[in-house]
Amino acid sequence: MVCETPWPPRELPDLDQVIAQLSAAFSIPRTPEALDPDRTPLSCVEPEHFLERLAQEAIYVLEADPGPERREALRGLESALRPKWGSDRQPQIRARLATLNLEQRRAVSALCDRCIDRSSLRQMWRAASEHEGEHWFEHLVAL
Repeated sequence: MVCETPWPPRELPDLDQVIAQLSAAFSIPRTPEALDPDRTPLSCVEPEHFLERLAQEAIYVLEADPGPERREALRGLESALRPKWGSDRQPQIRARLATLNLEQRRAVSALCDRCIDRSSLRQMWRAASEHEGEHWFEHLVAL
């Protein structure tokens, strides 16, 4: 028997609130700029530059018009926000993500809730944003 009842659409957080939360958490202005198409992919950015680039990419994705540049930036965000447990790149990813403070993790969780379709990624960041201890990174596990 085929279920004919569709899943209800998920409730998206308010766009302006998510942008304001990101701007405050990462101390960046809310001025959208076009991203350099030749920029280093977010998943390859050195840890000391990661937070700034993460925030820039996030606000760009939230404010950009639909199109190939926005889709590419969104794919880059998804890749950078996934810890890839067991991968040989996991220590590099941890070095980038482990510097996020609680306010920043909550902003990333709101970003995921707003624009990431993959529910496992949204759930991982919700769990990480609710954990206040120093070992929050271990909560980035697919549920």
